[in-house]
Amino acid sequence: MINGGHTLKALFSAYSKNNKAENSAKVLLRIYRLPYEDAETYKRSIEIISALNSQNKINPSDLRSTDPRQVRLERLFQQMGSGYRYWRKRSKEAKSSRYSITMRNLALRYYICRKNAPHEGVRGNVEELFEDEAKYDEIFDENSISRDLSANHIVINYVTVWNIDQILNHVELPKIDKEYFQYTRYFVLVDVYKKLTEWKRRDFNLGWKSWIDFVESPEFEKTVNDYSKYAFKVSRKIIPANEEPRSFFRTKEATRKFLTKTSAQKFATVMNQAYKKFKSKIEE
Repeated sequence: MINGGHTLKALFSAYSKNNKAENSAKVLLRIYRLPYEDAETYKRSIEIISALNSQNKINPSDLRSTDPRQVRLERLFQQMGSGYRYWRKRSKEAKSSRYSITMRNLALRYYICRKNAPHEGVRGNVEELFEDEAKYDEIFDENSISRDLSANHIVINYVTVWNIDQILNHVELPKIDKEYFQYTRYFVLVDVYKKLTEWKRRDFNLGWKSWIDFVESPEFEKTVNDYSKYAFKVSRKIIPANEEPRSFFRTKEATRKFLTKTSAQKFATVMNQAYKKFKSKIEE
C-alpha cells in the first residue's frame, strides 16, 4: 500500500462500528510491476512513493528505512550477540539507549566521526544525510555492509561510535561544562572515536568479538568517562569570550581549535591501562 493507508483504516473502523465491515466493496487500484528486490527496484519504488505522497510530508530517512542496506544492518546487529536492536523506522518504541540503535542518530554520529567534523553535529542536518546520495552512501556504504561479518566490517565501527556516545550521555559533569553539553558532546565524541581508532590499530591485538566485549566493558566505560571530563573542559575553554557558544560550535574553526588542544598521549595512557585490566579479567 503506497498511499491511502490512513483513509482505508479510518473507513474500516467506521464500518466496523456499524457492523458493516463484511459488506463487499470495490477499491480502485493502481499497480506498479517492478523487478524483484534489487537496487534499481528500491530506487524506483522510492520515486513512486515520493510522487504519490504529496499530502503528507515524508522525510528522506523514512524513505531510506526500507533500503536493503538498512534491512541487512538490522540482521547484522542481531548477530553481534549482545542484544543490540536496530530501529530502521520511526516508532514509539524506537528510543536510543546502549543496546537500542536508531538509524537517524547513528547516521549523524557516524558521519561526523568519519568526516572528523563535530561542528556538523551541532548543525544537526540529519535529514540531509539521507537526502544527499553521496553522504548517505558514505555513511551506509553498500559494499561494506554487504560483506560477511569480520574484524574490519563497518558494523563494528557503528557499534564503537554508538557505545562511546551512550557513555558520554551519562557522564557527570560540573554545571559549567553541562551548560554546553548539547554542543560539546559531538566534539568529545569525535575526539574519543578518532583517538580510539588510532589506538586500536596500534595496540589492540584480539579478535572482533573481543573488541565488542571491550567497548561494552566497565573498564572501557570508566576510561571514556574519565577522559571525557578532561575533553569537555577543553571544549568549554576554547569558546571565544565575545562569541555566542552555539554559533561558535557550528564552525570549522571550533573543530580545528578543539582537536589541536586534546592530548593523544593522555588518551593512549589511560586506554592502555583499561585494556590491561580487561585482558587480565578475560584470561582468569
